[in-house]
Amino acid sequence: SIAAFRGFTSAAVLDPFWATNPVCEGGESPLTCEYRVSRPSVAVMMLGGRDVLAFTAEDYRASVEQVVQQSIARGVIPVLTTFVVLPERTDVYPLSLEMNMALLDIAEAEQIPLINLWAAAYPLPDHGIGPDRSHLKARVGDYCNFAGAEQELGGTLRTLLTLQALDALRVNVLNVTDD
Repeated sequence: SIAAFRGFTSAAVLDPFWATNPVCEGGESPLTCEYRVSRPSVAVMMLGGRDVLAFTAEDYRASVEQVVQQSIARGVIPVLTTFVVLPERTDVYPLSLEMNMALLDIAEAEQIPLINLWAAAYPLPDHGIGPDRSHLKARVGDYCNFAGAEQELGGTLRTLLTLQALDALRVNVLNVTDD
């Protein structure tokens, strides 16, 4: 994906400097380039994992609001996803809570879908975070194993929640049925 790149922050997806893909036009941000090229009807977004290291909650909120507004203006349904930070990460945990609350507020204000991964992963071992204490826990072969892996692996839980959200949008908003 043009707009999904390791290390991107909510501000980076809005900055034309980061639109390095050759299909991007001058002045396009990674987000606008992605939307022009891919023409999606829905965009599932999880922004914040890097933002907690660089931004205030207010800056984060402003960037995410811009992402949401640009998405809606282009006819794309943005689906926000909260992110998980371990409470032991005292350097960023309090800020992660503020940022996740901002996501909840934005989703409510804009009446857009939100996947509350933070709440869903809370009861998982280590809140679904892997041994690096930063990324969602995953295991090869279990990314889509919904026969129990979603109760242990944050990555699998995220996949399940995302598929459920997309299915709800498919049926209730996009009016696409299995017929």
